[in-house]
Formats: sequence, structure tokens, C-alpha cells
Amino acid sequence: MLPLNMAFDKPLVIDTRTLPWQASPSPGVWRKRLECVAEELGHVTSLVRYEPGSRFPNHGHPAGEELLVLEGVFSDESGHFEAGSYLRNPPGSGHAPGSEPGCVLLVKLCQFAEDDGQSLVIPGLLGSPSRELHRHGAERVCWFRLQPGEDLPPQPFSCEFFLVDGALEGPRHRLSGGHWCRFPAGVCPPLRAKQPSLVWLKSGHF
Repeated sequence: MLPLNMAFDKPLVIDTRTLPWQASPSPGVWRKRLECVAEELGHVTSLVRYEPGSRFPNHGHPAGEELLVLEGVFSDESGHFEAGSYLRNPPGSGHAPGSEPGCVLLVKLCQFAEDDGQSLVIPGLLGSPSRELHRHGAERVCWFRLQPGEDLPPQPFSCEFFLVDGALEGPRHRLSGGHWCRFPAGVCPPLRAKQPSLVWLKSGHF
């Protein structure tokens, strides 16, 4: 049923490993929708899996695309991007993406600020320390490498995060790799790493 998970005033915690892969319009490309406003249109956050050798037809992103390569190698006309690469394709961009070895991505569509036209490619995050990846107005995108006993920094603004690897625990949550969470402003709970953990986090954008 669409729209899916578009009530941004409510906390949302999803173990993406429990969701089934669903076919996309392109053969060999599969997805798990996490939030979506309409079928093949508008705001969407999803996991996308390319089978080896699969491609998606050339298409545009009139409202921008943001993606994190989780596994494998993602490719388009601008290059080849290994796991741990973060890309921002601004409004008006387009490409014909694919993957020779196969890949899994976290993809966000139609979620750019209207005046944010920055194109961005940051590789090598799997070996990177904690760092800020992007900032525009109140919006921030960060990468966190947490050691056991280290806390995820408090998030006063609305936020979402994907736990790429590791385990986080709090008073009401036990999260492991593959969890995607979204919290309204001031609601993100305290979370502490129980083992080495990698977290992609975006805040201040809804």
C-alpha cells in the first residue's frame, strides 16, 4: 500500500533484512522500499540490489538522487564506485547505472533542497574515521565509526540512519547491521555501540 511510511512525526525502526526483495521495472534490479510517496514517482528511500551484469535504462533525476554503496561495485558514465562510496547526484542530473559484479545500494530520491546543486563523490568510507560528508542549511550527512562503548552523538534535529555494520543498543532498542531508523526532532534515543559499528546518518532534512 502506498504511500509507505510517510508519517514523519512518528519514530520508525526497520530491520531491512526481514523485508523481501521486490522486482523493479528493470530486469535483474531489485529493491526494498523503506519510505515511498507513490509508485515510481517522488520521494522514496529504498535498498536496491543489482544482479551481476544488470543495468537500469538511462533516466533523469529532476529532484536529485543520493546513494551509499553497501556491497559490490556500482557504475555509471562517471565511473565505478566500490562499497563505502557516497554519491550525490543533484537535481537535473541523469545516468544509465549498472553493475558488472553486482551491488547493493541505499538510495534516496527527490530529497534534495531546491537550492542544493552540489554533486559529490566520496569513496572509501568503510575504512574512514567519523566525518561529515555534506552540509546544506540545517541538513547534515555524517559517517560514524564507533568503537564498543562509544555513543552515537545526540541528534537534536530530525534524523535517519542506516546501521551498515555492527550493533547499537539503547533503553528500548537493540539494532544490528541492516537496521534503518528514522526519528522526529528530539526523539532519537541514546544508543551505544556494543561492537565496532559503522553508521550513515542524515539529519535536519524533514
